[in-house]
Amino acid sequence: MFATTIKGGPIWARRAVMVAAAGGLLAPNLAVAQDMTIPRQTWTFAGMTGAYDKAQLQRGFKIYQEVCSNCHSLRLMKYRNLDEPGGPGFTEGQVKTIIKDVKFDDAVDASGNPAKRPAQLADAFKSPFPNEAAAKAANGGSAPPDLSLMARARSAAVDLPIFLTPIHWLNEIAHGYQESGPDYIHAILTGFHDKAPAYAKDANGHLTQLPEAQATKDSLRCASLSPGEPGDDGKPKPDECNALAEGLYYNEAFPGHQIHMPPPLASDGQVQYTDGTPATVDQYARDVSAFLMWTADPTLEERKDVGLRMMIYLVILAGLLWLAKRQIWARLH
Repeated sequence: MFATTIKGGPIWARRAVMVAAAGGLLAPNLAVAQDMTIPRQTWTFAGMTGAYDKAQLQRGFKIYQEVCSNCHSLRLMKYRNLDEPGGPGFTEGQVKTIIKDVKFDDAVDASGNPAKRPAQLADAFKSPFPNEAAAKAANGGSAPPDLSLMARARSAAVDLPIFLTPIHWLNEIAHGYQESGPDYIHAILTGFHDKAPAYAKDANGHLTQLPEAQATKDSLRCASLSPGEPGDDGKPKPDECNALAEGLYYNEAFPGHQIHMPPPLASDGQVQYTDGTPATVDQYARDVSAFLMWTADPTLEERKDVGLRMMIYLVILAGLLWLAKRQIWARLH
C-alpha cells in the first residue's frame, strides 16, 4: 500500500501535520518524532469521477453524533445540509426527527428572560459547549477544534527534495489524489495503542524497538526517540528515550506520538449500525472520515460533474477548431 512519509522538511510541510485531526495537543518533544506513514485508503469519492456513498455518510454522521459531538462542533454546517443533494441523503422528515430533542438557549420569553427554543433546520449544528471558555475549561485549557473543515485542513505532507516536488504534484494531479485529509483522520483514529513501544538499549546507548512479544516489564517504553548526536570527540551520544507523559496517549500516526485526546473509538461494537455494516473501529474511523470529507467539501460531486463536462466540452471544441483550421487553410497548401 502506498504510504506518505513525514519527516523534518520545510516549515510549511511540518505545520501541515502539527495538530491532530481529532483535536489532540502536541507534546513537548514533537521535533524528535520518528518517521510516520499515512497509508492511502480506498474512498468512493476518490479520483476525478468519485462520489460520496450516502450510506457511509449516514453512518459517519451517526459516529459524529454519538461520539465526536461530545467534544467537537460543526459550526459551519447547518441541519438543513443533511438533506441537500450530494450529502448523506436524509429526507427533511428524517432531519426533523434528528433535531427534535435539540434545544438552543438563545431565545427570550415574553418577559425578556433567557429561554430555550427547539432547533430549526436553518440552525448550525449545536456546539457541545456554550462558549470557548467553557470548552477550554472542560479540556485541560485547550478547546477541541471545530471539525467542519478538518478533512481539508489536515494532510499528510511529503518531505521531498525541491526538484522532485513538481513531479510529485503532477503525479497527484494525474491520479486526482485529494484524499490526504481523510487518510490522516483515519490514521489518527486507528493509531491509538495501550502503551508506547518497547525498546532495548545496547552497549553504545543505541535504542532498538522490540516486538511486543519480547518486551518485559523492565523494557524502556518510548513514545519517540532523540537520536544521539556526535559529541566533541566525534562519537555519537546515547539515544534519548522520550517517555509517554502523564495524561497523554500514544498514537502512532500523530506527530510526536503523544496526544491529549483519549481514544474516541475505544472498541468494536461501541456504536451499533442498523444496515449490517461491521461495527468495528476501523469501519467507524472510515465512515466518520468520509463524513468529515463531506462537511469540508459538500459540493464535491457537483464540482467533479461540472469539471468532467467542461473537459469533454474543451476536447470537442479543440477538435472542431482543428477541423476548422484545416478547412480554412486547405486551399493554401
